[in-house]
Amino acid sequence: MRAFLSRHGHVLMYVLITAAFLYAIHQANSAVRDLEKESAERRNQNCLIFEGDHLEDINQLKRTYEFLDNPKANRGLVEAVLPGLPALESKARRDGAPDYCDDPNVGLPEPDPVAPERRDFSSLLKP
Repeated sequence: MRAFLSRHGHVLMYVLITAAFLYAIHQANSAVRDLEKESAERRNQNCLIFEGDHLEDINQLKRTYEFLDNPKANRGLVEAVLPGLPALESKARRDGAPDYCDDPNVGLPEPDPVAPERRDFSSLLKP
């Protein structure tokens, strides 16, 4: 009888060890899935920030062009805006978002916004 219990005790021990090992693997896989989900959410948030900033730069450039196109625009304001125009154009044409932001369902909806064509406002400068 003692040998019978000893043998079954070993089998039970192996079953318990195997069950504990499988449970540990399951928990590790669950933790990895949680980390992957959190990482994807962070990437999405980063892309929303970068792409949102880029979209705002493009919209600011469009509004500036509209202001400069207005013949009734204040001459003093026009002269104040023109020196900063090249930097604004450069900023609007540079998309600082990482490449992974172009993946589907990451960041703002595709397609990426496009900056308007560069315009020449040199005729608005004082002669």
